[in-house]
Amino acid sequence: MPGINDAGFTKMWHGLKKDAGISSTPWYKKADAAVSKKVEAYQKVRKKAGEPDKALAADIVKVLEALDELADSLDKFMDKKGLDAIKDAPPTQKATILKAITAFKKEVDDEKDFYNVELQERISEAGDLKKLLAQDSGKKIDAWKEMGVDVGGKKKKDEEPAPAKEKIKPGEKPTTLNYGWWRARKPADLKEDPKLKVTMDYFWDHYTMYKDANGDATDNQQITARINCLRQMTPGLNQSEAAIKKTIANCEAGKHDNSKAALKHYLLLITAYRMQRKQFVTREKSKVNTIVGLQAILDEKLKGDPDY
Repeated sequence: MPGINDAGFTKMWHGLKKDAGISSTPWYKKADAAVSKKVEAYQKVRKKAGEPDKALAADIVKVLEALDELADSLDKFMDKKGLDAIKDAPPTQKATILKAITAFKKEVDDEKDFYNVELQERISEAGDLKKLLAQDSGKKIDAWKEMGVDVGGKKKKDEEPAPAKEKIKPGEKPTTLNYGWWRARKPADLKEDPKLKVTMDYFWDHYTMYKDANGDATDNQQITARINCLRQMTPGLNQSEAAIKKTIANCEAGKHDNSKAALKHYLLLITAYRMQRKQFVTREKSKVNTIVGLQAILDEKLKGDPDY
């Protein structure tokens, strides 16, 4: 896979520079400046990393971080509300622009999935991220340190004393989106987003209820409860992601490095859970011919769901 295919989007976007009615608007100017920087940053780390199956783990993480920032930039600056507010553009033109932006966002999401699957497989094989990084090239020591991995080495005599130790050890990462892991290890001096616990608990409760439910149940009440859990996973994941990113923004360099690395790993887990949820939806759809009433419930509960 050669990376994000942005040829169609780039052609459309650059073509808008000739349209004074759009290129002169604050919406276009802000989006053009912000997103272009994120695209360039992604292309730079992507070129260095290469294909996922050949890239070093530390480089894969950097690609995923660049993709996260690009996705955030697209959501923030290329929003439908801002586009709709442009009065000088006809509805058909706006629809074409929005279609190209949506397709580009999907390319970004697919690229994230592509790299994350590779990373998760390697972590699974190695046992944890620290062991995985230890298998990489010795030239990547600096990248390891940036991720909070303890690479050893003696301290220099004139080195500044290390800050108070965090409860989270270098390289220690959560394995699920259960808030309990973070609650037991979070630093007392780190300002946590107030919605972090409730959103993570919300997702985890519905996720575990779905996993524990009888997937072959034929009773309408049980089917409805199961599919409702599937539906509620999406807002749980989206809101957890937002709360985690806000908490990451509060981490202080040199003080919360290990905690920040763990929080970033939560974001990778969210990508994995989204992929798993998509598999759940596909599995439910495959049962519609054998479970009476399932099709109607799916249509009601998952209407408009991109995975459906």
